[in-house]
Amino acid sequence: MRNIASQPYLPHYALSFQQFLRRIVMKRLNMIAAVGAQDRVIGRDNQLPWSQYLVPDLQRFKRLTMGCVLLVGRNTWFSFPPKMRPLPGRITFIVSTTLTPADVPEGVLICPTLDDAIVLATSLYPKLEGFIIGGQRMYEEGMAYADRLEITEVGEKPPGNVFFPDYSAFSKVIEETVETYEGIELKYRTLERP
Repeated sequence: MRNIASQPYLPHYALSFQQFLRRIVMKRLNMIAAVGAQDRVIGRDNQLPWSQYLVPDLQRFKRLTMGCVLLVGRNTWFSFPPKMRPLPGRITFIVSTTLTPADVPEGVLICPTLDDAIVLATSLYPKLEGFIIGGQRMYEEGMAYADRLEITEVGEKPPGNVFFPDYSAFSKVIEETVETYEGIELKYRTLERP
């Protein structure tokens, strides 16, 4: 969470809704994604675009998100294998205007907007970190709220039709490591705003 003590005080009515949410948001709101290093591709026809499962990236995703709140769009939710919905050990909020509680497993919460999901997650789980995990629209809207990005830049250029938004505003590198998995370079980057 950003240090609000260093920010000038503005009464809540003088803030935009996004500024207000940033001040009350859960412990920290992150976005996590594997993106094409050259073009930021994240998907193709509601599936991951990579030529194979990137096991080290999936392990990193699990390690970082375990015990946290996940904010996920409907299409991304349905891209998970049915036996993996919801992802074990995490609290899931789906952003959808069409799903009903009967459409999802017990314990999964549905909110009509990302704003609503953030407010509800913050009120129910203020001490937990949150992760926006996709898809494209969730990432685009989440850029206004995210404190940190957990990015895996994949050194492969697959065809795709879903892209991660520009994240050049997150120029402060907290951590960066590189590994090669079955001939594919994976660069893990933890980024924050300066």
